[in-house]
Amino acid sequence: MFLSQIDLLTSNGLLETLYAYIPNVIAAVIVLVVGWVAGHVVGKIIGRTMDRIGANAAFRRTSVGRAILRAGFTASEFSKAVTKWIIYIAAILVALENLQVPWQTRR
Repeated sequence: MFLSQIDLLTSNGLLETLYAYIPNVIAAVIVLVVGWVAGHVVGKIIGRTMDRIGANAAFRRTSVGRAILRAGFTASEFSKAVTKWIIYIAAILVALENLQVPWQTRR
């Protein structure tokens, strides 16, 4: 019984397909890890830079900036979060592309 199941998997090419897909999964995981690290590091750099240049004072002069400050974010925290998430989303999209998952519609 068990050997016939293995024959069925092999004859249908399921195992070959799975083995061929493994490099895509590994590449996607690597892209996600690199994206997470890059987002974290670049976000931290942007946050520190915004602190050093005194972006909070500039935020207080604009209505959007005041709204962000009232929401509990400083200019550096907001910039850090936006930067990180842009990089995270880009990494997720690249990982989906590696997995050959259609994430966009093509016309």
